[in-house]
Amino acid sequence: MIEDFVTGCTHLGHRNVCLHASRMPWIYPNPNYNPGEKYNFKFNNPWAVDVKMHDEALIENWNKIVGRKDRLFILGDFAFNDHARYIQALNGKRKIIILGNHDKMNSDSLSLFAEVHEMGCRKKIQGQDVTLCHYGMRTWASSVHGSWQLYSHSHGRLPEFDNMYTFDVGTDVWGYNVIPWPVIVEKMRLIEEKIRERGGRYVDGEFAAKAVYSKDPDQRMLDTRKKNKAIMESLGYEINEEMWPEEKICLPTAA
Repeated sequence: MIEDFVTGCTHLGHRNVCLHASRMPWIYPNPNYNPGEKYNFKFNNPWAVDVKMHDEALIENWNKIVGRKDRLFILGDFAFNDHARYIQALNGKRKIIILGNHDKMNSDSLSLFAEVHEMGCRKKIQGQDVTLCHYGMRTWASSVHGSWQLYSHSHGRLPEFDNMYTFDVGTDVWGYNVIPWPVIVEKMRLIEEKIRERGGRYVDGEFAAKAVYSKDPDQRMLDTRKKNKAIMESLGYEINEEMWPEEKICLPTAA
């Protein structure tokens, strides 16, 4: 049986994103850091990244649950370089990419995807109307009629409101893994429950304004990650605790 998966912001081969998004399993104290010299993000940083192990882990996570005939929707920022090698290393017969701001690849690499969309697309996925885009939206086609919108880009740092059929599918808030379609359906079901509790209202500006969420973007990422982990556990998916870190690094502020 062919299955559907969604992901985004894998950023394979991208050292800097590992630091910016606090990808803790692959961050370690930099032995070459000199506290006596001026801090520099690239050249004198107290933290370093094992990009090779990062890439190997994400590829292993992907291939563990994705079959060779399955379909993948990749919502941007796939890889920083070496695109063809990564595409060919990952399972899935039909890889559909919605380009993100970091997807700078040549035509040969783009030709390896089943479909390439520059600004997003609208699809029927297992009967559900879905707008797919690298960026989060506040409104989209048929958004008031039960259509969904999935995005990445923000690495879990946007607030997720439980009265809108939209959320972040980026790998940072999903255990550095791709998301099986049944998990997408379950998270939307939980949103639907909240909407029904409010009398079926889709968007209530006052409610959104009063929604409780952390003012710290990094904490929002951690909070979203915890919620998503609970959904995965409730559906019986295997959880590797190392892939769901509950902490973040603190980067120095450049002088």
